[in-house]
Amino acid sequence: MTPNNFRHIFSFKFIYRKLIIIFILFFALFVKGAWQNTSSEQAFCQNISYSQLTPTTCRTCAFGKSVLLNKSGTGNKCMGSLPQNARLGVTRTPCTLLQAKPPQTNDKEEEFVLFIVDFSNSMTEKLHGTKKINMVLDTMQELLPQIPPNQRVGLRVYGHKGGYVVPGLACKASSLIVPMVKNSAAQIQSALFSLKPTGWTPITYSLKQAVNSDFAGVKGKKRIILLTDGGENCDESPCDYVLELTKTRQDIYIDVIAFNIYDQEANNQLKCTALVTQGKFYSANTAAELMQSLKSSLNAQKEVQGVIITH
Repeated sequence: MTPNNFRHIFSFKFIYRKLIIIFILFFALFVKGAWQNTSSEQAFCQNISYSQLTPTTCRTCAFGKSVLLNKSGTGNKCMGSLPQNARLGVTRTPCTLLQAKPPQTNDKEEEFVLFIVDFSNSMTEKLHGTKKINMVLDTMQELLPQIPPNQRVGLRVYGHKGGYVVPGLACKASSLIVPMVKNSAAQIQSALFSLKPTGWTPITYSLKQAVNSDFAGVKGKKRIILLTDGGENCDESPCDYVLELTKTRQDIYIDVIAFNIYDQEANNQLKCTALVTQGKFYSANTAAELMQSLKSSLNAQKEVQGVIITH
């Protein structure tokens, strides 16, 4: 082998090695950048305020990469590909599209607040040794005096009558107990303690009554605070209802407090109900979490943050 041939081979090997090293460096930088982007997207999805979302359907961030929208409006997580039950009417939207600005509102505009409280039979079950309804009553008794006297607050309940004998009646057992007026805290407290849990959970019917009757002629901000320990058990869907409602009405916000609910389908329906209307969804499993969620929804104590489920 001549010296020229030796130098030629050496140069080729040297260049080849350099190319491999450059390739490895670029690959490492690419992996690092992709990981950082994924991490930032995940952080964005975990911290996003759902009041920023447009009221078209329920959205759930899927591992910080995309949003899965399905036809029924319930959120399903995306495992890198579309789940089997999400075929027709499914789209994937980049998470960056969620950075829409919230609708502009007049902060000085008067707000009307309507509590919708669950008095279904399941509220008699015990949680941490105490009946759930008693935990709700004790929490409301502490909360109501903190509401400013000039705040217009009302009370609607469901499940307080009808029992389980006649489904047709049980699914319409929803009543406006206290209209949305000022200085109503004492009246609401008295009404709550006079009722007994006994019936079903007609959430959708209650929402319809609130929208069409309770809020009829009301001008200003309108907020529903729905406190329930279960999902809809009448033949309706609150998620489907608000999906239709927001096509023509975007002036009603629904905050949902899911009290000791572990059923995934029920949580999906309730989460959709809140998020589609640009409300907030809270999960409460203790008296303390229940109080935090109510205070956060009412803005009675701005420092307190409820347990907001975002995934």
